[in-house]
Amino acid sequence: MGVRQRYLLVVLFVLTASAAAGRHAFTKELWSRMDGDGDSLVTKDELKTFLAGEEEKRLQAETERQWRVHRLGPRDKLTFAQYEKRVYKGEPDPAHLERVEKMKQEERRRFAASDKDQDGGLNKEEFRAFLYPREHAHMHDHLLQETLEGMDTDGDGALTYDEFTGGPHGMKPGSEARQLFKKSDEDGNELLSRDELKHYVLASVFGDEDSIVSTLDRNKDGKLSRSEVAAHPDVLTPLLYKGHGDVVHDEF
Repeated sequence: MGVRQRYLLVVLFVLTASAAAGRHAFTKELWSRMDGDGDSLVTKDELKTFLAGEEEKRLQAETERQWRVHRLGPRDKLTFAQYEKRVYKGEPDPAHLERVEKMKQEERRRFAASDKDQDGGLNKEEFRAFLYPREHAHMHDHLLQETLEGMDTDGDGALTYDEFTGGPHGMKPGSEARQLFKKSDEDGNELLSRDELKHYVLASVFGDEDSIVSTLDRNKDGKLSRSEVAAHPDVLTPLLYKGHGDVVHDEF
C-alpha cells in the first residue's frame, strides 16, 4: 500500500473500455473543456487546469454521495459517534480487532483535525476535509504526521528508502519506488526529511503534465491536438477515473 493509498477502502473507478471506447470518451464537449482558449490545441497549463477541474467535480460529487448516505441535510453536522456507528458495523473479526481499533483511533484524530470550529461535529465542508485532507491546507500537517506514524519505524522524523518501501503503508520496492524516492530526496542525503516527505504526500495525483504532453505530442510542438489525444486514449482517459486515495472508507 503506497502513501497516497493510506486508507485504501476507497472507490476506484477502473477503466475497462477498449481503445475504441476510449476514443469515444473524448467527445466534442469534453475536448472543449480541455481546450480552454478554443484554439484547437491544449497546452500544459490547459491540461493541468482541466484535470484539476475534473478532479474537483469528482471529489465534490463523492462528498455529496457519502453525506447523503449518512442521511444528513445541508445544514446538519456529523459527529464521530454517528460516523463510527455507520462505518464500523457489527463485531470485528478477532483476528483483525487490533487493526480495526488502530484505524478507529487514527480516524478519530483526523476527524478532530477536520473540525475547524472544534464544535464536535463536521459540516459538509469539514467532512470533505476528513475524506480528502490533501485538498485542505489546514489538514496538511496532520496528514504528514499520519504518514510518518505509518512509515517512520525508528521515529527519527525522516524516512530511509527501506522505510519508504517497508510495512503496510510503504511503496512496493523496485525501480519505480527508487526513482520516486530519489526525486523526492531533494538534498540527496538518502533520507526524506519532513519537508521532502510533505512535498511527496501533497504532490499532484495526476503526475507530471510535462510527461503526459511529451508522450502524446507526436509533432513535438509542445501542445496537444484532439487527434493526438484520441490516438492514445490509454494515457489520458484513465486519469479522468483515477481514485484519489484519501477517502477513509467507502463501504456505504
